[in-house]
Amino acid sequence: MAIMGASVDYWLFGVWPYVAATSVLIGPIVRALASWRSYDDLQREFAASLECLWGDVRWRGGVASVVIGHFLILLYPAAILSWNRSPIRSPR
Repeated sequence: MAIMGASVDYWLFGVWPYVAATSVLIGPIVRALASWRSYDDLQREFAASLECLWGDVRWRGGVASVVIGHFLILLYPAAILSWNRSPIRSPR
């Protein structure tokens, strides 16, 4: 059984990261070449996507709250850790 574990570890940690990295690098290139569009089409699509992304106030508020939360955690890690160790917050 130890031989099978070593084989799984080899494929999982030795081969698979290279397969994933290769697909991340080559995949977008193949996709872009397969769906080649004119510059005007890309410009219209980009403007529409920006309007959808930043047009909604709730979306901007959600993104801002997540960014602010992460920034506060980076500024005050001890306070966050003490909050998590509080006996009131511990599961029973």
